[in-house]
This record gives sequence, structure tokens and C-alpha cells, in this order.
Amino acid sequence: MGEDSTRSGTVARAIRILQVFAEADGDLSIKELSAITGLAPSTSHRLLHLLAEDDIITLDADHKRYRIGPEFLRIASLVAGRTGLAEIAQPFMERVAETANETCVIVRYLRARGQITVVGACNSANPLQYRTELFSTRSPLWGATGQSVVAFLPRAEQEALYDSRESDSFPQTGARLPSKDVYLHQMEVFAAQGYALSRGQTIEGAVGIGAPVFDKSGDTIGALCVTVPEIRFSQETEDRILGVLLPQAQALSKALGHLGTR
Repeated sequence: MGEDSTRSGTVARAIRILQVFAEADGDLSIKELSAITGLAPSTSHRLLHLLAEDDIITLDADHKRYRIGPEFLRIASLVAGRTGLAEIAQPFMERVAETANETCVIVRYLRARGQITVVGACNSANPLQYRTELFSTRSPLWGATGQSVVAFLPRAEQEALYDSRESDSFPQTGARLPSKDVYLHQMEVFAAQGYALSRGQTIEGAVGIGAPVFDKSGDTIGALCVTVPEIRFSQETEDRILGVLLPQAQALSKALGHLGTR
């Protein structure tokens, strides 16, 4: 019981330190930090040392001052990016879900990690639909949810993603990647038509359609995607989905500041 109490107390103090640094205008000394938090200087020093081990906090040894570290910034950026994109994308997902009568999701591309994650979803009224797990990460090489991102990346980035793959097959379905040349050619086809379409790559018996989303710099940051049970997928279904998915993905990109025509 005493050990649990000590641990929870340590976590609470560490969280308080992170809050102070997040709200500070710049770096802080141990004395300044202790004055704000009410912690003893020795306690502040110990916790800062622990946080610095994982680059959450960084020490300027010359001036004996501390500031937010690169790992803190990375985590904060990921969280802010996921939350912000999902909130902005919500009305666009709703229009797709209502018109297509299928669940629509927003996928975020985690460029630094070479992965994608679903950060938001809008279910349709259709009783037979797929439920998507939010915030789990995976390679973007498989399925329309990933390939609608990969197809619109620079060629060098596409090649790097392919070369760094951990497997040639998707764990849940066994879907195998084609050779590198064939894969990259398929990405060219998707880029030319403006969307990606896949069958059974990440979910057996499902068809996925995804359209890219760009930010104000023109970088591909994610995609709007729809997954449909193959038993009710037809050319008419594809046309109906694309008729709403493509303009909504373009409108979402515009809402994010993208002014191009990609």
C-alpha cells in the first residue's frame, strides 16, 4: 500500500512538472520550478533527472536550466494532430456516411513512424457495417486506408516505406504485397485516378475506398475512407461513394488550408 502511494505521488508530481513546462514561456531553473510547484528542490531535481532520461525534459548544462524535450514535443504533436484532424473532419465524414450509407473514417498519417492510425469515425444507419478501432497503428502499405495515403507521397518516401516493411503479408488476412515495381506502379494508378480501392487486404470480404487529405503545405496527412462488405459492393455503389467521398476529401483539405488541385 505504501509503495503504491509513493508511486502515485511520484506520478502526480511528474505530471505537475510537465504542466508547468507546458505553460511556461521558456526554460526554467530548479529554483523557479520549485517555487511554482511547491516541491522541494531535491524532489524537483530527482524528477527532472528521470524525465530527462527519456528526453521528455532537456537540460542546458551550461546554464543549469531545463526545457521541454524532443520526446515531449513529439507526443504532444501526435495527440494534438489526431484530435484536431478528427474534429475538423467530423462534418465531412458525416456527409459521406449519410450519402453513401456506409461508415466513413479519417486516417492520420504518422510520417515520422511510417504508420497510419484511424483518428475518427462516423457510422451510417446501415445495420451491416464495420466497426473501426481508433488509434491503433499499422503500416500504410495495405488496404485503401493506407494506400490512399501512400499513392500521394513522394516516390522516395513510397520506396522507403516499402523497403522498411516488417512483413510481406498482412497479419489478419495474409494478403501479400506484390513486387516493389508492381506496387509502385499501382500507386501511380491510384494517384492518377485520385483515390485508392482495395479488396480484402485488411478485412476479409471487404472493399475499401480512400481519398487523400492534404494540409496547407500540400503534404499528404491522411485520408477519408469507406469500407463496404463485398456482398453489397457494385459499380453503382462505387460511383455513389466516389460521388461524395472525393469532393468531401477535397473540401476537408481546403478546410485545412490546402489551396492546390492535387
